[in-house]
Amino acid sequence: ATIDYFNVVWRLHIDKLPIIRLFGTERTARLVFDASTADEFSSQVSCIADILKNMRVPGQAKTPLLRLQNLLDTMLSAESQPRIANATATLSEVSSVRNALFQHSGTEDRGVRALAKLGIAFPVNDWGSAWSVVQRRAIDAFNALREEIQQFYETELDKDS
Repeated sequence: ATIDYFNVVWRLHIDKLPIIRLFGTERTARLVFDASTADEFSSQVSCIADILKNMRVPGQAKTPLLRLQNLLDTMLSAESQPRIANATATLSEVSSVRNALFQHSGTEDRGVRALAKLGIAFPVNDWGSAWSVVQRRAIDAFNALREEIQQFYETELDKDS
């Protein structure tokens, strides 16, 4: 629901095309399920990372999240920038958990730091709780981005009235 709402606000105010394109409904639907093992946690975090990697954001920065932050920083007010930076940093940490902890050997230290920034202690003793934290932090980040976009454009409409 959070991703759908973010897409709607994006399409209303930024671009007619959705920012997030979902590939595979079964894989995406798993995001609402619990994760009780390291493998399930890895799979769920990978799904979020894939969503982030496949976001359609114009610009020249290396990753869609950096392009998103740059775009919103130029479009929205200066007051929005700290919240946008915090939201994109949170989503970046989710990707780092997936990439550094589960996908690429030799980068585990980055994954452990990313877990800590998300508020998850390492070693992880409760994968279900860890997944709940990741879910909540990702939802909060998407909501923050949506709210900043929505608030800016609603304020602009009020000025024009």
